[in-house]
Amino acid sequence: MRSFRPFRAPAFRRTLPAVLLTVLAVSAGAAFAGALPLAVTPAQADLGDVPAGSVGVLEFKVENSGDKAARVTYIFAECDCSFDLPAGGSIPAGGTFDFEAHYHLDEAEPGRWEEMITLLTDHPEQGEIRIPITAHVLPNGSGADTYPTGG
Repeated sequence: MRSFRPFRAPAFRRTLPAVLLTVLAVSAGAAFAGALPLAVTPAQADLGDVPAGSVGVLEFKVENSGDKAARVTYIFAECDCSFDLPAGGSIPAGGTFDFEAHYHLDEAEPGRWEEMITLLTDHPEQGEIRIPITAHVLPNGSGADTYPTGG
């Protein structure tokens, strides 16, 4: 009488897919972690408590850790903001690009305020950088008209 033995693939066939998946995941993680050459500081901004009707300035720095120059081609925002930008928007390899965002909370309702600043670049791996900005808007008349805030 024959005994029943369930089929088991040889050990290398059982472990090979797991090893390949692990190698791919580690490689992809290593390639992705830190692979994007453009980084913004601060990556997000929380203005804290801000009186309605306030205006202020946020300062940002874009750093290019890559080996090729990049260029900021366009900056736009969901908020009522204006921007002071260096001419050309170029960020040399290993260099930085500083800009200021002037925010205006004339239309902001009291409560939580959330907006987004978006930078478009000519970099093939990082065509867009998003910077969230939050605040707690206080009712009008609860503070100064100007509320400068650094980056």
